[in-house]
Amino acid sequence: MLIPRKGAKAALILLIWALLPSAFPARAEFGTPSPVAVDGYAGHLMEPFISCDGKVLLFNNLNEPSENTELHWAERVSAARFRYRGKVEG
Repeated sequence: MLIPRKGAKAALILLIWALLPSAFPARAEFGTPSPVAVDGYAGHLMEPFISCDGKVLLFNNLNEPSENTELHWAERVSAARFRYRGKVEG
């Protein structure tokens, strides 16, 4: 599982996960969470999802009423680095 470097909600979820490990049981098939970087993206990175082939990272920006929440994508350039490609259109 990948952990975004930005986003207060993601940090809160990780804090809860660290404090209450029984609420989030470890699953060996997911491996150990690790931080990643998304070059060219400076906003909030929420709810990350990796495509089945591991080449694409999908995520949304901040889920707040004042924010226009949109789906974004980035392509993998290395094990812990992605290149931002833009909003998912359509």
